[in-house]
Amino acid sequence: MEYNEYIPEDRAREIFKSLKYDTSYLSSRGFSNETIDHFGGGFYFPSNFIIHQRVMIPTYDREGNLLGFFGRTIHPRDEMTGGFFPKGFSPGKGLGQWYQKWRSYPQQLAAFGRVSGDFYNLANAIPSIEETGICILCEGVLDVWGLYENGFENAVAVLGVKISPKQLEPLLEAGCKKLKVLFDGDRPGLKAANIIKEKYENI
Repeated sequence: MEYNEYIPEDRAREIFKSLKYDTSYLSSRGFSNETIDHFGGGFYFPSNFIIHQRVMIPTYDREGNLLGFFGRTIHPRDEMTGGFFPKGFSPGKGLGQWYQKWRSYPQQLAAFGRVSGDFYNLANAIPSIEETGICILCEGVLDVWGLYENGFENAVAVLGVKISPKQLEPLLEAGCKKLKVLFDGDRPGLKAANIIKEKYENI
């Protein structure tokens, strides 16, 4: 499947059918059942391959078409390699970094958003953006969840630290007058936030 194609409806049903529903990981992160249901999370990919053992979170475009899934590993971080896998597992020499915290299905999903003008949670956030005139930009999927848990429904995830002018179009159409950038407080996050503020200082 090419990164710029939607997942056909029959394929989407097939994917959902292959997933198991288990909210235990997300609940352990402090998310309520209402939040899990709201975002359609809690699906588990029952794979024999550790790299695919993940909580699968669907993402949609602003029209409600399924674009794909973001998969968050259920395994802890290995301090030696930086990869995410169970204790006692050996990924092979030099392969630990391939066991990332997040994977996209299809792989180019985040890049597609920058091309198509979509953010994660854009469709859900637009009514609140229209009401408040404010959009909160986060780095990741669960950042949006955390804000929703605390009453903020106008947050979208950049899925990294870069945004494109194309992605700003639906925000401006929704009446966004102010962008609030809530990226991670590490060096890359702060640098990216400053770039966005300088580049789009008019909003």
